[in-house]
Amino acid sequence: SGIVTLLVCDYKGGELRGYVQYDAERLASAPENPSLFALFGAGYLAITFDQATTGERYQGIVPLDGDSLSAAAEHYFLQSEQIPTLVRVGIDCGGKGKDGKRFAGGLLLQHLPEGEVGRDRLHTRLDHPEWEHVAILGQTIQADELSDPAI
Repeated sequence: SGIVTLLVCDYKGGELRGYVQYDAERLASAPENPSLFALFGAGYLAITFDQATTGERYQGIVPLDGDSLSAAAEHYFLQSEQIPTLVRVGIDCGGKGKDGKRFAGGLLLQHLPEGEVGRDRLHTRLDHPEWEHVAILGQTIQADELSDPAI
């Protein structure tokens, strides 16, 4: 129900590709930094994993909550996977590089589970206080650092 009616991304073999379907007129009349709700309306986030080792497919769907797509992804991992996650992205919207391309970068930090046999799925922050330290450090990265091709 928002400006963007479909956003699809695929990551495979180190390559990322995507497609976005949107209403150009509504986008042109939107404020400079529209909210996530203004962009997508009452949408949802669906993440599908094709697991290379087992050949199985897993999909999780959560409401599109938060101030950004990064926040929505963090919410997905916390709600569906119960894995504390930090997602940061940066896109150079100011101009294009020498070859006419824009630059983007991202950071994904996760507190991964240690195993599921005979114990809790995930040892929480109490067992691994360094997660909080790593997450605080990860939160210091700025969007312009992530989108700088020189870094």
